[in-house]
Amino acid sequence: MKTAKKMAISLSVVIACITGIVFGFSLFPKQEDIHFDYADLPANLITDAEFKTAGHTGFDINTYVDDYSLVYNNLDGTKTMYVFTHPINYQTKSGLLTLIDNELIYNEVDHSFSNKSSDIVFSGRLGNAGIQYDDKIISIKIPSENEPQMQEIQTLLGNRQEAIGYFINDNYTLYTFPTYLGMRIQLNISNKIPQDIFLPIDYSDYIIDDTNDFYVQFIDDNNDTKGLVYQPVIKDANGDIYRLLKGVSIESDKLVLSQEALSKMNFVYPISLEFSINAYRKKQADSSILSGLPNDNQYLDNYLYVGENQQFSHSLSLIRFESSLYKIIDASKIISATYTFSSINDKLVTVSAEQCDKEWASTKITWNTRDLFSNEIALSTNIEKKYELDITDLLKSWITGDADPHLGFQLSTKEKSTGLIFPSADNGYCSPRLIVTYEA
Repeated sequence: MKTAKKMAISLSVVIACITGIVFGFSLFPKQEDIHFDYADLPANLITDAEFKTAGHTGFDINTYVDDYSLVYNNLDGTKTMYVFTHPINYQTKSGLLTLIDNELIYNEVDHSFSNKSSDIVFSGRLGNAGIQYDDKIISIKIPSENEPQMQEIQTLLGNRQEAIGYFINDNYTLYTFPTYLGMRIQLNISNKIPQDIFLPIDYSDYIIDDTNDFYVQFIDDNNDTKGLVYQPVIKDANGDIYRLLKGVSIESDKLVLSQEALSKMNFVYPISLEFSINAYRKKQADSSILSGLPNDNQYLDNYLYVGENQQFSHSLSLIRFESSLYKIIDASKIISATYTFSSINDKLVTVSAEQCDKEWASTKITWNTRDLFSNEIALSTNIEKKYELDITDLLKSWITGDADPHLGFQLSTKEKSTGLIFPSADNGYCSPRLIVTYEA
């Protein structure tokens, strides 16, 4: 964790309406005055509409923040701190923390698009899309004869997102867009694919480790993870959600989407397939444990699972916020503390939070090594797949020292017949967060 620093004044950015950029062919029709909805993303909290809804008047530039936190002043004189599970700020060369801004900017010189402000540089251009972090590049070659277009897409979480669209052929359209940890790829497939799809990939001099079902790791000479390609999540024409394990691999400098893996699934076409290429970044700790994979650790998975799942049987998730500035708040001044996340599937269930009273290692815990936690502290409310759990008393006890924040809490479901899938700290897009409102 970096030393806490004042937020740069540049955080007063307002995300405005963006006009679609179109180049002279009819494949992608011109789109006028599109307002891109950054729902559930930090940048969206800056807009006038969100200020009015949440009662914010602007950033509190006098409160120290860290990589994960934003603080707002409110109309009623209180403050609200948002604590995200992945970094949303980065340190500039001048030493200030600045908000990551994933608005897409067009460069007329080399006809490319990049995110506005981030230390992980996303770039999309003709025939190429990728990320650069610490001078290392992970990029894919896209077999498109047409110049990429600024587009609006609808992601699995239902948010509209600014993206770069590539037309491959009549069966495939591919979109890329930046996230807080790297690049998300959405591939729309209209019909069953007759063979594997190959995309040439450049991953500098990393070593590939594909032993985990949920992701492929890029590892350096010191055996440290530097990047990941996550296995796809797929939504089909019926709205069903699937996790395609071992569907993407890297073979002979090519990223391969397996026709065999797709054919084993009972999809109704067309399908929308999403996977991510991320740099490995420090995050808040979370991990699912799956009874269907009782010896596997899921620390680096970009989704969390709670309840019954058709692929992985019963699942639980463990969460903690141990690296956060909420500890600077006087416990007696806290008005509310809410853990919130958005589910990618359409199930509406009741999620329970249980206080953990024993140590768990996020990088090692499995179903077979778990402890049982029964001290229920909250039950969820939900509106349109957005879940909220009131953990005010637990957070106060973390601050006062009556409970250990390193132990965190567990999520489970009351219903036995269904479960949820939602982004983890590794997702980099619409990930869970802690919202703390307190007296100034």
